[in-house]
Amino acid sequence: MAMTTETYGDVTVARLEDELTGDNAERFRYVLETPLEEGIRHFVIDLEKTEYLDNLGLEALDDLRTKLEDAGGQVKFSGLGPGCRKIFELTRLDQRVDIFDSLIDAVRSFQ
Repeated sequence: MAMTTETYGDVTVARLEDELTGDNAERFRYVLETPLEEGIRHFVIDLEKTEYLDNLGLEALDDLRTKLEDAGGQVKFSGLGPGCRKIFELTRLDQRVDIFDSLIDAVRSFQ
């Protein structure tokens, strides 16, 4: 799984470069574990280049949401294409998280 992470102030941005599936969901969790352990509580997951999520990928995203909420933090999403947006709607994840069209708007929403 190709993913880059950057930190802007107290917000960590993770940009997924391809699909998030059972093949790479554990890697996704592992990569984001370090910022969580370092006390980062604001995350933006940019899904602009992600065309597909399977149930294990979606579970990894929802687990991150739960962990952050339990720790007093929050995850927000940006750049959802039609496929990912539909999956978020069908699973009602769109009702539990904030979704932004642009990464910049998602990061700014934490300020």
